[in-house]
Amino acid sequence: MADLMVTMRVMLESPEVNPKDVESKVSKVISDFGAKVGRVEVQDIAFGLKALQFIFIMSESLGATDPLEENISNIEGVRSAEVVGITRTLG
Repeated sequence: MADLMVTMRVMLESPEVNPKDVESKVSKVISDFGAKVGRVEVQDIAFGLKALQFIFIMSESLGATDPLEENISNIEGVRSAEVVGITRTLG
């Protein structure tokens, strides 16, 4: 099976939420799922709200990302988590 490059957007609940705190918690959940985080970007949304964009590599054999999205959505300070892109990697 192939590896997948997944892009996930994690919306924070409010401007008061520290993105670095959420980043470390989400990275741990992604690692526990069996994937490897490659890059994280903080994106300004509006009115001080921020989102974190995670790009990570996972094996196609892990299946759907729905359980991962649900686990991340349950982290304190996270409003939602959504996969916004999946690409098969070569090599």
